[in-house]
Amino acid sequence: MEEKSGNKTRYRPVITVRMAGDNVFFGPGVAMLLKELISTGTMKDACRISKLSYSKAWKILNTAEKELGFPLVQRLHGGKNGGGCIVTEQGKELMSVYSEVDRQIKEYAQKLFENINSQE
Repeated sequence: MEEKSGNKTRYRPVITVRMAGDNVFFGPGVAMLLKELISTGTMKDACRISKLSYSKAWKILNTAEKELGFPLVQRLHGGKNGGGCIVTEQGKELMSVYSEVDRQIKEYAQKLFENINSQE
């Protein structure tokens, strides 16, 4: 039925975790964007690394902030030293919670898959 190499199957479940209120507002794309904002400090660079258009990135951040009711990023307006973005403490906390939920769900899905697959 299935090909195995050793004791490992050649396939696994793939789970994508997203959060929603009235609308889906947070998932892997927003998490990656926030991670890159922390790393680079600029939306332009975070978009380039995340492979998102600048307008799309602001749209998903604005949607998430509207659904959450709090800011994910603090916008620093340009000037002599340029602008930038800083992920807020609430944004960092949400990223941490999302990451842990994502990890645990994927781990559970893999264990469930292995359990059911071993019964066949």
